[in-house]
Amino acid sequence: MNVYAYPAGTKVRALTGLSDPTGVCADPTGAVWIVESRISEIIKFAHGGTKRIAMLKTMGAQRLIDCAVDPVTGDLAVTDLGGAAGKGAVWVFKDARGTPKEHQLPQILEAFFCGYDGSGDLFFDGLNKSYGFELAEHVARSSKFQIVNLNQTIGFPGGVRWDGQHLAIGDQAYQNTHTSAIYQFDVVGSTGSVKGTTVLDTSCDVLGFTVNSGTVVAPDGCRNNVKFYDYPAGGTPTKTLSGFQYPVAAAVSIAR
Repeated sequence: MNVYAYPAGTKVRALTGLSDPTGVCADPTGAVWIVESRISEIIKFAHGGTKRIAMLKTMGAQRLIDCAVDPVTGDLAVTDLGGAAGKGAVWVFKDARGTPKEHQLPQILEAFFCGYDGSGDLFFDGLNKSYGFELAEHVARSSKFQIVNLNQTIGFPGGVRWDGQHLAIGDQAYQNTHTSAIYQFDVVGSTGSVKGTTVLDTSCDVLGFTVNSGTVVAPDGCRNNVKFYDYPAGGTPTKTLSGFQYPVAAAVSIAR
């Protein structure tokens, strides 16, 4: 796992001792959580730290993918892609500690990426039994999970992040091409309405992106690089970091 200065893009260090890191997310204090898919663990590092300061375990998870921290409560959510028989789920650690609670929806065969909005609503995307895109929501401070119906077709699940105004959802196969894009949605009830589209030129397979202060940081698993784009304008990348091997996630950690 590589660490870079932001927004300069200069390499600072590498975090060692990780077996199979996939997702990464930062909490409001700047601490970073790294998802270890192979061993079903989530490891915590302080902002700028090189030693793990906490570890959480999911018993029964099959293929952990992504994580997100609730900005309101501090809860930690982790998506589980599921196994061959299909068991996509999201695991939620209350206060980012202890034993998680597993949540499944029958409509979701495989769960990919997750993110909280500014109110603490949790969203996660995935594929249904027909391998079509699905978006699910857990409404904050309730036990309600629901499928969100979007007025925009998404080819293949990409990252899910809150950009400060809208729910940003990635499409790894924008308009059925080898280009990725990010849609901005407003979600009211169980309906999501698209408000904008950020096309990521020269991309091929952007997965777990992150958005910060008018910039989207986009790891491209096909190009083996990480690109910076103006957000929500998109278009031509403003910076490219090279030398990766299938990068799947990025997070911006800001110490507070």
